[in-house]
Amino acid sequence: MRVGAVYDSDINPPGNSVTWGNIFVATVGFYLWLQVARLLQDILYYFITRQWPMIAAGTVNASLTLMRYFLIIIGLFLVFNELQFNPTTVAAITTGITAGIAFGSREILNNFIGGLLLLFEQSIRPGDTIEINDTMGVVTAVNIRATTVQAYDGREIIVPNAQVLTSSVVTYTKSSRHARIRIDV
Repeated sequence: MRVGAVYDSDINPPGNSVTWGNIFVATVGFYLWLQVARLLQDILYYFITRQWPMIAAGTVNASLTLMRYFLIIIGLFLVFNELQFNPTTVAAITTGITAGIAFGSREILNNFIGGLLLLFEQSIRPGDTIEINDTMGVVTAVNIRATTVQAYDGREIIVPNAQVLTSSVVTYTKSSRHARIRIDV
């Protein structure tokens, strides 16, 4: 072996032959897998909320969102398998990347956990009239990262879930859908 020379066995160890076809199948397959997971979540949400209206929509949405993330993780394992990655190496790299991402994106992680708490706890739900940061409006969506509030003047306000959990939120329709609004004259 000459110093500085790169042999084919260095790039492609025996038994590990990744081709452009493998990369194409893994990339396109994973994209389609993501789309199917999203479509499955939407279809199941529609059927579950229609068939069993007594189940809270927030609980259904939270459960199906977790199911979608689980399917995404399965899709990643299938991609790694298609690309013939060593599971031990993938686990080590994933652990390092996860630690770096968690440390670097603390706010995103806070919003994600806050979104799960809001979806399961249902302290605010879509359709609730709330007041947050001196803005009053109707909650149109509670997602994993943020809550969307439609203000009465037509603005859509996207509030990070961590802020919803840590700040004071006044809800006018938590226990009853009838709300009274004070108008200063």
